[in-house]
Amino acid sequence: MAVLVLQAGLVIPKSVKSIGQEAFKDCTGFRGSLIIPSGVQTSRGGTFIGCSGFDGLIIENSVKLAGGDFQKMSIRSCIIGEDVYLSGGIFYGNNKLESFYIPSSEIKKIYQDAFAGVNQSAVIYTDATAEDSSWYENWNSYGGGKLKVVYNTSLEQYKAKYNIEY
Repeated sequence: MAVLVLQAGLVIPKSVKSIGQEAFKDCTGFRGSLIIPSGVQTSRGGTFIGCSGFDGLIIENSVKLAGGDFQKMSIRSCIIGEDVYLSGGIFYGNNKLESFYIPSSEIKKIYQDAFAGVNQSAVIYTDATAEDSSWYENWNSYGGGKLKVVYNTSLEQYKAKYNIEY
């Protein structure tokens, strides 16, 4: 059986509007980043659960995700666009995650435990200047504490720090 290795990653085509439950569950052989374009919806969760090989995840603007879509993956960095919904446990079991970039406009939409089970040394970067009282309590908890947050970071600064070309 031949193994397909995608050196450049996987970009979901912009023409795709919906991805079914567990559509890519436990897929292996991927390399590079997984890019989910604007307007995509996942249904009922677990869409990419257990996929290995991706080192980056880019979720563009206006993406609707279901619970558990990115559990137990091997991603190291994640960029989240605007108008993206992150449910509790969506990144559970990503123990290789080092960093996230989340726009300040989106943090108020992150529910408790979205980062449960991730690498406890992961860092969240944001363009927010400080924590806001409108944010959910424990939005940055990983299950045993809270992830470090670095404020006043632009997306361009984050991409340069982690050598991300996008």
